[in-house]
Formats: sequence, C-alpha cells, structure tokens
Amino acid sequence: MNSVGVETVAKNMEWNLYPNPATTVITINISSKNEPGNIKIYSTSGQLVYEQRIGQEQSEVSIDVSNFSAGMYTVMYSLEKKFLLRN
Repeated sequence: MNSVGVETVAKNMEWNLYPNPATTVITINISSKNEPGNIKIYSTSGQLVYEQRIGQEQSEVSIDVSNFSAGMYTVMYSLEKKFLLRN
C-alpha cells in the first residue's frame, strides 16, 4: 500500500491498450471483467480529459481520441481501491 492507503497494483488486473500511439480510436482489453471499474485519461498537465464507467461484463472498450490534442496522455484503469497507469 502507498501512503494514501490505495493498493496500486492488483495481481488479477491485466489490461492492454492499443494502438499506441493513436490518432483516431484506442481499444482497451480488460481481463478482470467480473468487477466494474473506471477508465480515466489525463493530459500531461493533469487535466482529466475523459472518463468512462466500465460494467462488470465489459471486456473491451473503444475510445474515440480523434478530438484530443496531439501529445502524451496517461490512462488510468481502476477497480475500487486498485489502479494501474499507462502512458
């Protein structure tokens, strides 16, 4: 656990994001489809630019990123008190 009491990596959480880099759509495959979660995308300045709730039975999510400004973003996938980050 880290200092705020959040477990940062869960052993049963696996997900893939592709293509990276992307200009139109990104696809996220989620292996832990028995738990609801959230996907959040942040700009390099820390601004939340996208958020989506993921249902229990969803194993794949497609996100239109064609309106995002060119640059680097951080994608956070979270379940309750567990989360993983990808740049």
